[in-house]
Amino acid sequence: MMKVEWETDPDPYAKSPPLGTDEFRKFMVKHKANYEHHTASVPLPPYEEEGLCALEVHFFPCHQVKVTTSCWRYPSPNSPIKEPLEMKEPAECPK
Repeated sequence: MMKVEWETDPDPYAKSPPLGTDEFRKFMVKHKANYEHHTASVPLPPYEEEGLCALEVHFFPCHQVKVTTSCWRYPSPNSPIKEPLEMKEPAECPK
C-alpha cells in the first residue's frame, strides 16, 4: 500500500492582487487557509519484469487516486490507466 497526500484549491481562479506585493502575500495566507487536504491509501502494483520505468500517481474526480508502476505510459493501449484524460467532476460524488 502507498499513502498519497495532496491538497486542492477550492477557488483556483480567485482574483488576487499583483504578484510580489505585500497585498498578494496577505491574500495567499488567507487563500491557502481554505485549501482542502486529502489522503488516500492505494495499492502499489507490482513492478513489471523489465523493472520500474516510472512510478506515476493519477488523480481522478471525487478525490480518487491510482498509482501505476508500468513501463507503458498513458494513452498507450497497454497503459493500466484506462480512464479518459479529461474527466468531469460529477455533481455528487459516491460515498
